[in-house]
Amino acid sequence: MSDTSLRSAPAPLRATMLVGLSAWFAIVTGLLEGGNLLLRTRVLKQTFLLLGDQSFWMAPLANLVFFVAAALLLLLVSQKFAALRSLQSAVTVFSFLAGFALLQLFRLHWLAALLLAAGFGVQIGRTVAWKSALFLSLVRRTRLWLVAIVLGLAVGVGAIPYFTERRAIGALARPRQGAPNVLLLVLDTVRAMNLSLYGYSRSTTPHLQEWARRGVRFDRALSAAPWTLPSHSTMFTGRWPHEQSSTWKTALDGRWPTLAETLRDRGYLTAGFVGNLQYCSRFHGLNRGFNHYEDFPVSATEALLSTSLGRSLTNSLWFRHLTGDEDVIGRVRAEHLDDRFLDWESGHGDKPFFGFINYYDAHQPFMPAEDVERRFAGPTPRKNEVKWYGLHEIQRWTQDNWTAPQIQREMDAYDGSIAELDQDIDRLLRELERRGDLANTIVVVTADHGDQFGEHGLMDHGNSLYTQLLHVPLMILAPGRVPSGAVVDESVTLRDLPATILDLAGAGTTPIPGNSLAARWNHNASAEPQPMISEVVRPDGQPMTSVADARYHLIRNPDGREELFAAWEDPTEKRNLLPDSAPAPLAGLRRILDGLPPQQGVRR
Repeated sequence: MSDTSLRSAPAPLRATMLVGLSAWFAIVTGLLEGGNLLLRTRVLKQTFLLLGDQSFWMAPLANLVFFVAAALLLLLVSQKFAALRSLQSAVTVFSFLAGFALLQLFRLHWLAALLLAAGFGVQIGRTVAWKSALFLSLVRRTRLWLVAIVLGLAVGVGAIPYFTERRAIGALARPRQGAPNVLLLVLDTVRAMNLSLYGYSRSTTPHLQEWARRGVRFDRALSAAPWTLPSHSTMFTGRWPHEQSSTWKTALDGRWPTLAETLRDRGYLTAGFVGNLQYCSRFHGLNRGFNHYEDFPVSATEALLSTSLGRSLTNSLWFRHLTGDEDVIGRVRAEHLDDRFLDWESGHGDKPFFGFINYYDAHQPFMPAEDVERRFAGPTPRKNEVKWYGLHEIQRWTQDNWTAPQIQREMDAYDGSIAELDQDIDRLLRELERRGDLANTIVVVTADHGDQFGEHGLMDHGNSLYTQLLHVPLMILAPGRVPSGAVVDESVTLRDLPATILDLAGAGTTPIPGNSLAARWNHNASAEPQPMISEVVRPDGQPMTSVADARYHLIRNPDGREELFAAWEDPTEKRNLLPDSAPAPLAGLRRILDGLPPQQGVRR
């Protein structure tokens, strides 16, 4: 918009001035949204807002889409109603949009926000009409400054992490000569019983089956928690869930050292690439110890989610039904994560690296590629019973609303998602092999937890401790460090995973607790069996605990009721042995559960 147009403020407004005004309101609104994010994350320490620092500059740009669209619509309508192309009308419309956007930050009902925003817009429009010269002077004097602030934020948000990473890499200690690389691949929400690697009837993981011939496969690996954050926290710290700060609303704190910190202190370059933004972002504390951590991407979809107007649009039922999009907005697929990791890995030089990739492809809603899905699709048309769309997540109706054919169709899509992941992991490992890096790399393939498909009347995860959620894949490839084609059929816990990685890497004495699983494939008879503890504070605030040994799995429910299963003889845990029988190990399993302290996050 030109200075002349602002000073004269003709009636009706010219198109350039109208669009210029809309851009000014868009930037101001976006910066106010960024200020709200800054206040809540840096001052009020509200860490689970699930918006990256890129939102500080992406929100103003994303708002341009909505405000300029409003300007163009006003231009169109004013062709018939010329009086609407006035300064008062334009300011009323743009103030309404700004008010609605800002009110959405306080979680008001959309109808209340609309009414309040309408009143705000009308009042601001009247005020500007009365003080038009003063308002136009304000726009003229601040417009370049606003653009400069957005550009400065964009440069700063990108440059600060870059130089921080460069400085951290420069301060790394000299690594041990010949230290191996480490690559930890976590398949979010993938249960072992749906992998052909573990005898599943469908060929979901043919490539992992081939790779397993080069390393060690664990047939009875159990997660310490049935949902993402505490499970990852255990894999990073070697600490049981009851020792951690990780809950549904609190992040992993700095009380315990992590695997990434331990390897970094030994000269490793460390990098994480995560698909699960709901519970694996830097806000959840999992980035500690990583020189480089990629979570919230710089993308058009992430820009749209950075502003409340974009979130209101993309998470609305009518918009989803109109577009037919049932997926998580901006889901980062395995192929992209692999490419980002490979780009980073190509520049690691002669230093060993620790890479961590969290794959989100097999997390609900299950959306495999069409060609892969067709391999597993049944005759029943698939229907996603969607309940609520949120920021980086989708929640669906409980199992009570699902028929058996619908559940089977979900299982079909789940299997397709796992098969697609199998292809992506194969592509990643083959590229590392082509580069000559795989020969000196410890590769761990596992999952944080599984999922439920109607078993025990349950869907989803985080709400029970049945083996559908706890039994996860675990495979370790490490040429020269682990035997090829070995199978460990003893029960093991992912709590021992960081100690195992550090042992294989020759890290020496470390602050990470746990026992190296090398004793299992070396058949070390002196190695004492470890309790396989799993814990959860369910979303309703109620705690559950369980413990497993070589044969039995004891679950203690929130009301004190116990269930005992011969888990490996009854893998779906259909037959509760209590109270009909009480095998000898029961007393010992009960003592272990009795000795656990209360879990954090329990509502009392």
